[in-house]
Amino acid sequence: MITAKNEFIDDTAQHRDKAEYRMAEDFPVEFARDGDAYRAQLTDLSFKGAHLRIDSHEPVRGDLFIGEELHLSIFTPYGSSNCTAKIMWIEPELTPLSIGVEFTALSADPKDPLRCCIDSPF
Repeated sequence: MITAKNEFIDDTAQHRDKAEYRMAEDFPVEFARDGDAYRAQLTDLSFKGAHLRIDSHEPVRGDLFIGEELHLSIFTPYGSSNCTAKIMWIEPELTPLSIGVEFTALSADPKDPLRCCIDSPF
């Protein structure tokens, strides 16, 4: 079980501005941390970031912390996309572990698969 060094936030509305809410998505995500590879599911996407559920079959070694940067590979229906994101919140009580990330480096190319999902009006 992961224990976070951060305060637990139990109200999802605190995590995002409602004007920036997007439809729920379900994309596989991979990221590396301390030399280990992990899998997650992106469960919703906004203009600024995403909610990730980390695969409980692959426990994360060491505590995740707010402000930590992760290099993500996100696999959308349009193809894969790489980006960097900062952890903004952690819900350690949920199984699987859930985190919210804010994108810090995201392609500006309108043909990038993740950018297509973010910019989609649907």
